[in-house]
Amino acid sequence: MSNTEEGKNHNNLLHKILFSLIALAVISFLLYSATKTQNKNDSAEIFTATSTHPAYFFESDTFTDAIERVKQSDKKYPEPILGGVIPHHLLPSFIIADLFKNLANQKPDTVILIGPNHYELGEKPILSSVEGWETPFGLVEPDQKILKDLHDKNIISFDEKVLDREHSVGGIVPFLKYYIPNAKIVPIILSGNLTMDQIRSLVEAVAPKINKKTVVIASVDFSHYQIKSQAEANDEITLRLMQMKDYPQIMRLNSAYVDSPPSIITLLMIMEKKGKNEFNLIYHTNAGEILKDTSHEVTSYFSFVF
Repeated sequence: MSNTEEGKNHNNLLHKILFSLIALAVISFLLYSATKTQNKNDSAEIFTATSTHPAYFFESDTFTDAIERVKQSDKKYPEPILGGVIPHHLLPSFIIADLFKNLANQKPDTVILIGPNHYELGEKPILSSVEGWETPFGLVEPDQKILKDLHDKNIISFDEKVLDREHSVGGIVPFLKYYIPNAKIVPIILSGNLTMDQIRSLVEAVAPKINKKTVVIASVDFSHYQIKSQAEANDEITLRLMQMKDYPQIMRLNSAYVDSPPSIITLLMIMEKKGKNEFNLIYHTNAGEILKDTSHEVTSYFSFVF
């Protein structure tokens, strides 16, 4: 073969290689663009609510009684309120109403509401929702900006079906809408199996957002299925552990003490990061005291604020 023919073959080979590289680059770019567009569309779909959560947990008489009762309340709350704990059972609705009545003076833009995933449903340990919440007083809108940020950081996952039936959120939203009609919500429910590392990641993501316009509330009930005297004894232990911020011991508590240790720890750790190391105890009671019947097992309730 002549040198000329060898040169032509060499050039043809180079052209083929170059063409193949260009073709591969074009295909890669097209695939990248398609993937990026799909991801963008997926993200848009995630943050576009197609439905709302019905008002499954609204009890008109209980709500009205609570609103009337706290009109005369003289409980002292700090100003501003950055965080707090309320029950989610509706028997002590007056406790829920009292906190939101006082929070109304502050007019927060957003309430980050943290509570237990009671039935341990869903595939992820920290769940939330982008849908609004129906109430007799109008729709409570989600704070899409905060939700997107937490989702982008892989802190929360969305599961509308699970949130739909979770009373640690659904029982609270009517009070939020009634007292602070323009406030938005970031609902977060936690698995009881959450690890301390997962709690710390959640705290690191949420704490910088907390100020007088964005507050965090834990929706938690305390001692369950105990006679009144035992519930009171358990509550003393729980209260002391919360005051001491003994997180390892709090994590070990079961429902005889509190129904969501991760929610309590999350709140306390967030408040620590905001420089709030002591809380104001507002209410401590139980179902036996409220119903004036101590012959049955009771659930106990705390409300405190930072």
